[in-house]
Amino acid sequence: MSISRKFRRQSEVYKMFGEGDFSDESLKEMYEYESNGVGDLKIGGFSQTPNGYAVGKKNLNITVSMWMDTLRGRVVDGYHVCYGWANLITDLYCDKFPKWWLGSVFKEFFKQKDEQYKSLGREGWVKAHIKLAKRKRKLCRLKSQV
Repeated sequence: MSISRKFRRQSEVYKMFGEGDFSDESLKEMYEYESNGVGDLKIGGFSQTPNGYAVGKKNLNITVSMWMDTLRGRVVDGYHVCYGWANLITDLYCDKFPKWWLGSVFKEFFKQKDEQYKSLGREGWVKAHIKLAKRKRKLCRLKSQV
């Protein structure tokens, strides 16, 4: 079985969120499960080492849901989240996450924000915020190298 290049790239993101076994066998199990729905992934228990990729995907989904709640200004655990979408996006672009992945996660949100700004006569604001976030990411990298 050959693991696709696209899945290998996504598996690197799973590693950022996961813990456990990241062996080649675990990668194959996760690929088989994601591609064909075949297999029984171990994501925890007392006597077994969890598949790190499966744990990573689960944690990734939870984290992205929390980010989306923050972006939409929803109430989380009784507190109104009002961090500001531009601040969150900027912070995430300055973090270790790949740009291609962040773009795919927030694609629909950016599209909605763009429509919202267009209706207010402020076309191009979302692109400007994204561009600013990417510039700040470069600055973050430069600071970390010093």
